[in-house]
Amino acid sequence: MASSGTARSKVVLCAIAFAAAVTFFSGSVETVSADERSDDALRAGSWALQFGISSNFTLISFEGLSISAKKHFSPSRAIRFGTTIAAWTEDVNMDDLYRSQDHQQSSISDADNNSLSWDISALYLFYPGPRDRLSFFAGLGPDFGYSRAKHETNTNVIRDGQVIQDAEQNKWTYNRRVYLGLRGVLGAEWFATKRISLIADYSLSTRYMWEKSETSSEYTSGSSSSSTDNDRQRFDLYSSAVQFGISVYF
Repeated sequence: MASSGTARSKVVLCAIAFAAAVTFFSGSVETVSADERSDDALRAGSWALQFGISSNFTLISFEGLSISAKKHFSPSRAIRFGTTIAAWTEDVNMDDLYRSQDHQQSSISDADNNSLSWDISALYLFYPGPRDRLSFFAGLGPDFGYSRAKHETNTNVIRDGQVIQDAEQNKWTYNRRVYLGLRGVLGAEWFATKRISLIADYSLSTRYMWEKSETSSEYTSGSSSSSTDNDRQRFDLYSSAVQFGISVYF
C-alpha cells in the first residue's frame, strides 16, 4: 500500500512539474484566453491524441490502451475511444535427461503457445463549461474485450535410444474470455497551451465476464486420457485510481 501511494504521489508531482514547465516556456510565445482556447481545441471537428503519465515521468498508453483519441462534435460534446490488439506465439523445445546405472532416459517435449486479445472502449463526454481554461467533464460508455490462449504440448520418452510408445503424451489447454461493461467517468482538463492540456479522471465500471477453460490429456497408445471443461460467469464492479494524462489537439 505504501509503494502504491508513493507511485501515485510521483505521478501527481510529475504532472504538476510538467504543467509548470509548459506554462513557463509557452507563456512568452502564446497566451491562452478562453476564446482562443475554445477556437483551437474544444471546437467542432477537433481531434486529440491522449497519452498517460507514468510515475517516472514518461509517456505511456492512456487507460492501458494502445491508441486513445478524442473527437469533438461541439465545444461541449465529444467521444473518446481507444483500442488495443495484442498477439503472440512461441515454440518451446525441452529435453530432460535422466541417467542411472542401467539406463539412459530422456523426455523430449515440444510446446506450442499462442494468444490473442482485443479490447475496445468508447466514452461519450459532456463538458458543461467548455470555454473555461479549466474544464470539467463527465462521460459514459461501453467496454468490450475478448481474449484467447492455447497451450499444446507433445511429449516423447526415449529410453536407451528407443521411443517408448506407451509414454507418448499430448496435452493442451484452451482458455477464452469475453467481457462487456459500462463505464462512467468524471474528470478535469486544464489547458497549458492552446493545443496541449493535462487531464485527470476517475472512473467507475461494471462488467459482465464469461470465461471458459478446457484441458485435455491423452496417451497416443490410448491407454488413458482425461479432460476438463469449466465455465465461469461473473459481474464485477470496480473503480480505478485517478489517471493522469496529456492531450495533444490538432
